[in-house]
Amino acid sequence: MPPILAFLLAGALGGSSFANDSETLPLQGGEIVFFLGITGDFTDGKERDVESALSSTFDLDLLGGPVRSLTSRERLVWAVQCSSDEDPGKMIRRLVRPLKKNGYKPSRVKATVLTPTGRALSASLRTAARKVERDNPKVWGTFLSSKHNVLWVFHDPKLTGKKVLEGIREGKVKVSFHHQELEVKPLSQPAPGGSEGGALSQIEKRAKTELDLVGAQMREGVLILDVYLRDLNHLLSLKKGKKVLLCPDVVPGVYGDDVDTSNASWELTFDVGGYPFQG
Repeated sequence: MPPILAFLLAGALGGSSFANDSETLPLQGGEIVFFLGITGDFTDGKERDVESALSSTFDLDLLGGPVRSLTSRERLVWAVQCSSDEDPGKMIRRLVRPLKKNGYKPSRVKATVLTPTGRALSASLRTAARKVERDNPKVWGTFLSSKHNVLWVFHDPKLTGKKVLEGIREGKVKVSFHHQELEVKPLSQPAPGGSEGGALSQIEKRAKTELDLVGAQMREGVLILDVYLRDLNHLLSLKKGKKVLLCPDVVPGVYGDDVDTSNASWELTFDVGGYPFQG
C-alpha cells in the first residue's frame, strides 16, 4: 500500500496509531543530535581512547555508544548533542587537524531509515545491509531494530537516500522509506473560542513546505504530521528528566522562523522506539 494511501486510511479510521512506547513532551527546539563519522584504527582499546578524547579533549556531548559497520572495523558513527544554534560543520572542522595527527578522519554523516514492505526477516535485512556496506564505500554503517522493524543506514551526504534504498533492494529485500507519525497539539487547554484551530491550520500549511512529509491532516483537533526519515542531517533531542528522546525535527514546520522556542506553546506525541544511540 502506498504510504500516502495508508496515511489517509488511518485518518478515516480514526484513533491513535501510537504503540505503548510513545511519549508526549513539550516541543522545544533548543537541542539537536547530529551524526559524526570517524575512520581510523579502533582496535586494542583505541575506540575508548577516541571516545574519551571526543568527550574530554574536544568537549563533545556524545549520546550513547557508536553505530558500527558490519563490514569494516575502521568506521564508527557517533551521535553528538549540541544547541540548535551551533554549526555541526564548524564543530567537525576543528577536529580535523588534531585527529589527523593520530590517523583519524572525521566526517559529517546523514541517516536514512528503511522498513520492510513484506515479511522480511531480520537476518535478510542484515544480509542486505552487509551487502550495501560492502558494495558502496559511502555507506558508513547500519543499525537494525528487529523489534521495531526498521533499518537505519548512515551514509555520506553525497549519497542520497534514494540510492541507499536502491542498494538495499538489490539485496533482494523489499523495503520502503520509513515514515513516522507525530501529533501536535496546544500545550495548555485551549480557551473557549480560542484560535488554536487556526494556528494548527497555519502549522499544517507551513509543515507541508518545510518538512519532508507523507502527509499532514487535522484529526479530532490534533494535527498529525507523517514525516519521512530519509537524508537526515540531524534529529531533534528532547529531554524527559535525565532521559534523552530522539525524533524527527519538526520545529521548522511548527514554529517557522520563530527563533525563541525555549518557551514551548505546543506539545508533541511520538513513538520513541527503534532509534539508535539510546542504550
